[in-house]
Parts: sequence; structure tokens; C-alpha cells
Amino acid sequence: MKIHKKQHSDRITYYYFTKNKNECLMIEYDRRMDFGDQSTSGVSISSLEMHYQNAWKKENLTEITLSDVPKSIIDILSYLK
Repeated sequence: MKIHKKQHSDRITYYYFTKNKNECLMIEYDRRMDFGDQSTSGVSISSLEMHYQNAWKKENLTEITLSDVPKSIIDILSYLK
């Protein structure tokens, strides 16, 4: 799996998870809606997109590792596993 991100604004980041050339997932993450640091109430994800024809333009994205992804997103993905 490849992971990329795109910083949209100071608080919104798009995280892209590419399983293979045709299966991709994008999560819009608003750091203001991640309540894990202040309490145990969780996180609110603004948008989730799944594509079956890889539609991301990689030249606009930064490749990252799983350790660069916020813990709340990893928790959500693990929960759905």
C-alpha cells in the first residue's frame, strides 16, 4: 500500500491510501475535529472517497509512511478491518 497526503489548508489534510492501481481511498482530515488529544471522544471525518480507477494526480501529493498518518485515522481504518 502507498500512502500520500496533500495539505489543503492549515487545518485540512487529504490522506490517500492506494491499495493497487485501481483501488484507492481518500480521507479528508480536519485536525480541529480530532478530539483524541483533548478527550477520549474520538474524531469526525469530513469526507471519504473510494475510487476504483486510481484518480489521484500524484504530482500534487507527498508520499508518506503510515507513521505520518494521524492515529485517529489509523484507528478508524483498523476498526473497519
